[in-house]
Amino acid sequence: MKGSLSISSGLLIGSAALAFTSIIGAFEPQYEYCTLATKPCTLITVPSWYANIPKNAKMIPGSGLTRTIASILGASLCGCAALFSSRGLKELEIPQLDQATNKLLEEEELEKVAIASKMRVEDFRRELNDGYAYLHLERNPHLVEELTKVPKPESALEHSRIDQESPVIEAALLTVETKIPQAIQMILDSDLKQIVDAGIINLVGAQGSGKSTTSCMMLRYRVWRSHRLVIVNPHKRKSMYRGLEAHLEPGTTFYGVGMGDEGRATSLMNGLEKVLALIGKRYDEYQHLDENQYNHYPITILLEECAEYDGLLSIFNRPPNKATGDEGFSAKKYLTNFWKKLFIASRKGNCFVIRTIQSDTNTTNGTEGLAELIKSSGACTLTQFSVPDGECIGGWRSTGEGEIKIPNQKYFDSEGNTLDANPVKVPTYWDYATAIKDVTDFSDLIPPSIEPVSLPEPQPENPEDLWERAIEHLKRSFATDTNTKSTPFPPKSGEVPDTKNHLETVETKVFKGEQRYTPDSLSREELLTKIRSMLSCGDSQTKIIENLWKVEKNRSGWKQAYKEFKELNL
Repeated sequence: MKGSLSISSGLLIGSAALAFTSIIGAFEPQYEYCTLATKPCTLITVPSWYANIPKNAKMIPGSGLTRTIASILGASLCGCAALFSSRGLKELEIPQLDQATNKLLEEEELEKVAIASKMRVEDFRRELNDGYAYLHLERNPHLVEELTKVPKPESALEHSRIDQESPVIEAALLTVETKIPQAIQMILDSDLKQIVDAGIINLVGAQGSGKSTTSCMMLRYRVWRSHRLVIVNPHKRKSMYRGLEAHLEPGTTFYGVGMGDEGRATSLMNGLEKVLALIGKRYDEYQHLDENQYNHYPITILLEECAEYDGLLSIFNRPPNKATGDEGFSAKKYLTNFWKKLFIASRKGNCFVIRTIQSDTNTTNGTEGLAELIKSSGACTLTQFSVPDGECIGGWRSTGEGEIKIPNQKYFDSEGNTLDANPVKVPTYWDYATAIKDVTDFSDLIPPSIEPVSLPEPQPENPEDLWERAIEHLKRSFATDTNTKSTPFPPKSGEVPDTKNHLETVETKVFKGEQRYTPDSLSREELLTKIRSMLSCGDSQTKIIENLWKVEKNRSGWKQAYKEFKELNL
């Protein structure tokens, strides 16, 4: 690299010297003589073609040949210098290209490592569920005998003995089989399923986008999950939330309701103070009491129309007065402290938060730094959209479309391009109307109960099939749920309960009868192994689906293959 540029510099210097030589001296011969017209005589030089040249003139040879050769050589050296300089510049660019290429390869490797790490976490989570099921079987060895026991053939005809079916199988079935109301099933069948159990949910959208409809359906789901409620809504109408009174947290009411701005502001302040007191009390119990000394049942806190809080509470703004010792009040400062404590401490008290707001910005919230706080707290955001419609109340109608953004999640389209959020379909008020008359009316709610599912008539079955089905039920019943309080396994008779972590003693095994994928009937582990291998080779998502599911894009079967690929939670 340096050699080429050095040679180029030398050639340029030589070319300049030859160019200088090519312009020095006379091209043709000249004559020089001394004229006697002046004293002393003057030396005169004339060209060879001069007419009156004295006989005593001295001829000076011309340098035409030298100048011609010098100009030719100078031009040649200049061309060589240009070639060597071009070569030197290319040699300079190659290391820079190598550095840029290495940086891109390094970023690609980091991305692959992140994907592989996430897949390993999913594998561990699945193995953990398997381990819990096996641990339960090891602590209850009589289950193995009951699960593998083959019923007598004649028992298939005794319909009257259904109620005497194996209590072990019945218990395994009833722990997971419950009757799900139609409205709840609509939520679980929609794209909202991925955030409906989240600890903190932000419902963002303009007027008429369906935020209140979605929040009411989430309240219905939380009540079905045995949650108590704390509701703060300055926009509540009189008939709204009818039937939820029995499900409110004891000692609370519907906050944000009053006569005039001062009455609504007072009720709102009482509600926010109640939320802070509840979280503070549970946080103190969490830190200073043993787990068996308190019962932190789940509580859902609904905070509707958060953008209204700053304006309503500003009615109490007053400057500090040192003379009287009054510290004053600032609605903006109060709300900033409220959101900080809510997002940081709610999880430790098993409190779930649902917020609705038209624009999730600091200006709308009336706080500073809230965006980063929400992001660090792991809040899930659902953004809903609306369009103008003169036939709807307020002139806005929900489009039924939205975007879900979950912290630390990456989203890709069908082409493998990165998306800021996951586009989803959100059920609207009219969708829910097929199941319930009014989403804001909860009069039809009753305390959740588990209804027994009628067992099928006993049929002679293969013991292996019976075993696999029971194991699958056990796996579902012991599935990890990070949002609800876990229930430890009952200790054996005479054994002191051990509250330590048993994860290190759980033997991870692979269950039989697992779901199969692709036309080659691959297990989940086999499929994940193949996908990891193809990702390490740089294959795209589209190419992976086409090769493993043997279907071309936009052809029959592509939609199902893409759905199965997404179910792997890559």
